[in-house]
Amino acid sequence: MTNNDATVNSALSKIITIKDLEITSRKQNLFTYLAFGEKSSELKRTLISTKLYGIELARRFPASQEMDPALRCNCTWLYEALNTPGHSEGDILKVLGITGIEDICRKSGNPTRIKSLYRQAKAKAVKLAA
Repeated sequence: MTNNDATVNSALSKIITIKDLEITSRKQNLFTYLAFGEKSSELKRTLISTKLYGIELARRFPASQEMDPALRCNCTWLYEALNTPGHSEGDILKVLGITGIEDICRKSGNPTRIKSLYRQAKAKAVKLAA
């Protein structure tokens, strides 16, 4: 585990137990989730086997094993949606009607909730366009 991995792992450990979700905490949590999403996205690209990916993820980020599996997956999804050119859901900011990551925190600091909000807004936009 590198120092950067240890920092992300330590931050994950802290937010798992946080109950107070003020906007400042949401922002801090969201940036930690995005840092974890970046690391897991990089790891996913380097390992072909999903089994090896899971093993390596658990080894490098033991605190992530305390997270709900959907949350782990959605951390990666959110990072990739925001940072991967041509991502199928790269229109997330536009669909949610916000200008930047900081604005997402006003809606939620949880990637699973953000994904749900995105899908609801996308479905509504499609329905209105029809």
